Amino acid sequence: MPSPNKMDIDQIPSAALFVGADGTILGANAQCEQLFGYERGELTGLQFEQLIRTEHREKCRRHLEATFKDRRANSQVPFRECDAVTRDGHEIAAEIGIGPLTGETYALVEIRDVTVYVGRLAKLGESERRMKVGLSHTTDLVQFIDLEADTLGWYGDLDGKLGYGPGNFPSTLSGWLELIHPEDVERIGAEVEQAAASDAKAWRFRYRIRAKDGSYRHLLDSGTFTGYLDGSPNEGIGAIVDETEHVTDRVALEQALARADKQSDELRLALLREAGLKDRLQAESTYLRAEITSNHGFDEIIGSSEALATVLGQVDTVAQTDATVLLLGETGTGKELLARAIHDRSRRQDRPMIKVDCGTLPAGLIESELFGHEKGAFTSAHEQKIGRFELAHEGTIFLD
Repeated sequence: MPSPNKMDIDQIPSAALFVGADGTILGANAQCEQLFGYERGELTGLQFEQLIRTEHREKCRRHLEATFKDRRANSQVPFRECDAVTRDGHEIAAEIGIGPLTGETYALVEIRDVTVYVGRLAKLGESERRMKVGLSHTTDLVQFIDLEADTLGWYGDLDGKLGYGPGNFPSTLSGWLELIHPEDVERIGAEVEQAAASDAKAWRFRYRIRAKDGSYRHLLDSGTFTGYLDGSPNEGIGAIVDETEHVTDRVALEQALARADKQSDELRLALLREAGLKDRLQAESTYLRAEITSNHGFDEIIGSSEALATVLGQVDTVAQTDATVLLLGETGTGKELLARAIHDRSRRQDRPMIKVDCGTLPAGLIESELFGHEKGAFTSAHEQKIGRFELAHEGTIFLD
């Protein structure tokens, strides 16, 4: 095995080691020796895991093995939340990056002491509490998953809504899967494998999950992968929304329309009129026909850049909430495309998306266009007009 070049490692500004595939330290720079309290040259020949807290050594070995399996240039396996141990037994919070070196049989390990940052994080308890309160108003559950550790964490009270008490709700992905409806298990398994094997950076599933009383709730589960191990998705953050009421209402509407289809056209019109929907449906139809004839220029978003992937991940996350969204960008950068993408991925996708070009509305007609008017409200009001906000009820309004 060739000996590492001492000058090369000494030129690295952070604490660094050369480590062989068996975990032996082949060289260390002065910063690393100083960080761990060793004299010059004393680290050479020791096992790398001797610098790691006992509880974290097994995970450290797995990450090192993953590095030597992936020999791509400049690839690196991040290894966070690791407690390192100095020569005198003092523990330090460390952030470690392990990466292969092109053409070499050993890996470069860079170590950063983040003890100070961990201390600062401990002071953010109040900010975290406020974030939890804010999240509770935007979605039922924000989830944090770790595929390797089979762990599931979340903010929210979905477990309470499902009737499970403290300690009775699964905190593992495998336990969560056991609650999914048997008819959905095979489909969800295939979709999970497809998402993990593809280049997609996000997931979006719909399934039923068993409550404590044996009933099932309809969930929309979506999120974005945030970490990878050995080339495969490993960590992710997402949101879960309880769609049970929405599904129930939709099924009831479908059943009502199916019954109405069997009756005469006059009876169907009477049912719609009685429900107060006729005028609304006519107004929506007029608006949608006008939208169909207009040329939006694009019918989908195409691109594979990291920046676009980040934006689409944000679109997918915010689409699951009822939050108001502000889109900023120069003319022609695709704000309306993103607005339509948010609408199409939201629980409002079955209702219309109403676009209002605010810049073209005359000052005297703004109130009438946005909020409508009754027949006779002013001289030229020959009939009732439904405003854009009412048209967008249970849908989306895009104020351009």
